[in-house]
Amino acid sequence: MNVKSIFLVGTLACAALFTACDDDDNDDILYSNIPDKAITNLSQLYPDARQVEWDIEKDYFVADFHDGKHEVEAWFDQTGAWIMSETDITYNELPKAVINSFESGFYASWRVDDVDLLEQSGRGNIYVLDAESGEQEMTLHYSENGDLINEVPDGNQNRPIQPTPSPDAITNLIQERYPNATILEIDTDNRYTEVDILDNRIHKEVIFDAQEQWLYTEWEIRQTEVPAIVMNAFSASEYASYRIDDIHCVERIDGLYYAFDLELGDRDYIATFDAEGNLIK
Repeated sequence: MNVKSIFLVGTLACAALFTACDDDDNDDILYSNIPDKAITNLSQLYPDARQVEWDIEKDYFVADFHDGKHEVEAWFDQTGAWIMSETDITYNELPKAVINSFESGFYASWRVDDVDLLEQSGRGNIYVLDAESGEQEMTLHYSENGDLINEVPDGNQNRPIQPTPSPDAITNLIQERYPNATILEIDTDNRYTEVDILDNRIHKEVIFDAQEQWLYTEWEIRQTEVPAIVMNAFSASEYASYRIDDIHCVERIDGLYYAFDLELGDRDYIATFDAEGNLIK
């Protein structure tokens, strides 16, 4: 480590110590428990970090600080390894693909209240927009390519962003089936785990059951990407006159399926065909 790096680490550590000692004796205990590796990693990742304050959130050490013109929250695990950072950015700092997607999508007329860049170890970047329209609030998650991968009602105040671990079984299966994919986001409830991935620039949703067994993978495709045998079967089916809203390719253990989201009047329908053009439902 060179002299400049030593100075930065020392400055950062002193700043954090000053902040930790500022409130009460409990903060002294907190700072003494922060792994040296976390402080070192913070100084290496953010050499310009200022006004550093440390806190503990569940099993993580969290550093709040200013990095130039941005406010940042960096998360480290019990060993001091960096896990996640959330950076407050401006709307104009969003990638063009995200801006174009938002301004051409359903929420284009909504007012954007806050924008954050979410960086996670081993995953792709996520851009989080808090938007509101009247009494309605929505938190929108976009990939760098502009894919809207998650919509959380009522804003982040009811669902703060925290690190989500990647179970080994799920990570290993994704690496095996989609070796070029990047994990974007993992969302788990009592029944399923949904993993959003970017596979060769295609946004896919990979679904697992409660036992972490793969169920299926789904992604949206254009009509021109549907095999001719399937489109011919659709055109000859009872749904031929229905308006096609979306088409999804569904990969299951027994092969590929094509799900057509359809509209007729004010009613919605789904027609699914297998790869041979047989109507499943």
